Amino acid sequence: MFVQSLKIQELQQQALTLHRDVASMMALLGHRPEAAEQFMLGNGVPLFPAKMGSRGYLGDTAMLGIEPGLNKFTPHSEVEVLTWDFISRSLYSASSTNPRRRIDSPLKEGLEDVVREVMDMINMYSKQRGRVIEYREILYGYHRLNPQYGADYILDLLLVYKKYRGRKMTVPVRRHVYLQQQFTVTVLVLGIGGGDLVSGRNSCRDGDDCDSNSGTGNDSDNGKGLEIRETIDGEEVVIKSREEDEEDSVLEDQLESHQVQSPFRDAFENGLLKIGEVFPGMLSPSEPKDSASKIRNKIINFILPLSGRFEIFQRFLSVYEDVCLQDDQKTTLTVVLYPSFTDPPSFNNSLSLLQRFQLKYPLSRIDVISASGSFARAEALELGASRFDDKVDNLLFFVDVDMVFNTKTLERIRLNTIKGKQAYFPIVFSEFDPSFSIHRTGALRNHFVVNRDTGYWRQFGFGIVSVYRSDMKLIGGYDTGIRGWGKEDVDLFDKFVTVAANFTVFRSADPQLVHVFHIVDCDPKLDDVQLSMCKGSRADTYGSVTQLAQYIYNRKDQIFQFAKYRKHQEPPS
Repeated sequence: MFVQSLKIQELQQQALTLHRDVASMMALLGHRPEAAEQFMLGNGVPLFPAKMGSRGYLGDTAMLGIEPGLNKFTPHSEVEVLTWDFISRSLYSASSTNPRRRIDSPLKEGLEDVVREVMDMINMYSKQRGRVIEYREILYGYHRLNPQYGADYILDLLLVYKKYRGRKMTVPVRRHVYLQQQFTVTVLVLGIGGGDLVSGRNSCRDGDDCDSNSGTGNDSDNGKGLEIRETIDGEEVVIKSREEDEEDSVLEDQLESHQVQSPFRDAFENGLLKIGEVFPGMLSPSEPKDSASKIRNKIINFILPLSGRFEIFQRFLSVYEDVCLQDDQKTTLTVVLYPSFTDPPSFNNSLSLLQRFQLKYPLSRIDVISASGSFARAEALELGASRFDDKVDNLLFFVDVDMVFNTKTLERIRLNTIKGKQAYFPIVFSEFDPSFSIHRTGALRNHFVVNRDTGYWRQFGFGIVSVYRSDMKLIGGYDTGIRGWGKEDVDLFDKFVTVAANFTVFRSADPQLVHVFHIVDCDPKLDDVQLSMCKGSRADTYGSVTQLAQYIYNRKDQIFQFAKYRKHQEPPS
């Protein structure tokens, strides 16, 4: 495998070099690199015979032919400028709400891979030259991610130069490296700049090879690059060749011809009374022919816990009607309805609204489960899930009344929830307080405007989940002993991670699944963990760091007076 991977690296590097040669020649001939796809050689022979999407496609020269450089992307406005993160003992990032934090595991692993590749290049001819250069640490560096091309690095490395042939010496040195980790190839070394000696006592004399890799334009590829596998319900989709497709097409035509002729003959020979047996597809829905149809035909069973909040429930039903009912989506809705002690009329109002929907859409399944006692989300969701048989492929989607969504969300639920293999915990976008935002004023606003000023991603929110009923039963379901706000979702997530063997928990940001802002009320009677979680969630929804900073700046005099007032108050006894 190792030798094969080295061969793959070599071939990929050759392909990359050829793409750059093609792009350079196109530029010399007065053509744009994008025209290489349609460029014709002599006698009408195309430069690239295979087009995008076919098995023999050689790649996009307009992308792969770009020469190494950190300036591939040219911003046209201040907003488009790609900011650099500073790397030292910690990571300093202006784009994060926590500007100074520990280096994330993915970035740390990426740095290790990049440094290892650089050191392999530096020591490529170390035996012939009688020296070796050892890596010690990264003194500091810069990192940024270009969504179009890849990750860029500027690193200051502390190395140790050891010469063991001739006059032996050991010298600590520093080297700057400029790297680009492309999406199309794994690591692209743009150049290794000159370094400074850490200690002036020993120095590299003339003729000594302190660093033979100080040039620019060196390329390296330590892997197979970006690979994509298409899967449906966890099974990989096998792409057939054109010849196999043609053979299957001919075989299908022959089978269809035989099936059409045979039913007609049997119908007239055996009598039209048996037409239901001869043509079952005319009287009953046909089975899906492919896996994609099977995915689209998955029925999503919405389970919604509700207590009070009638106006918000009206909005949810309006969204459900537009997305699911009027679009003939394969969904059901089960509402677990609790009485509200703070808003008693809401119970009957919600019940009447659901009954009107049941009459309006008699072919759609809309159920109501009337519960008693004080509202508990874990109990409500478990009660709703218990109405579905775990022996049948029942796909459950636990949702909150504050959510808005569209058909894209339904597609992701069907694709990412796999029976016996995977549960889907989408990362929802949660709105900030609209009073802080200049983009969302007025009662009517677009809830699907996703940016850093309108809301944030609930990376630590696990309340919205889609899973099969059989998988829920396998791990024990929700802990109905949890009362009050929160904690039941984290408990369910932990069960899937720790209890379910050979099971995957899939998380992904869904920009079409939005939690509409509402004021979070934290009951002081909650236990310490739940109260802390509730207060943290409430603090997150106030606004972005930029908006809150501007808010404080505009009211700095009032805040200073309040701070002075609080400072001189007597502490509570």
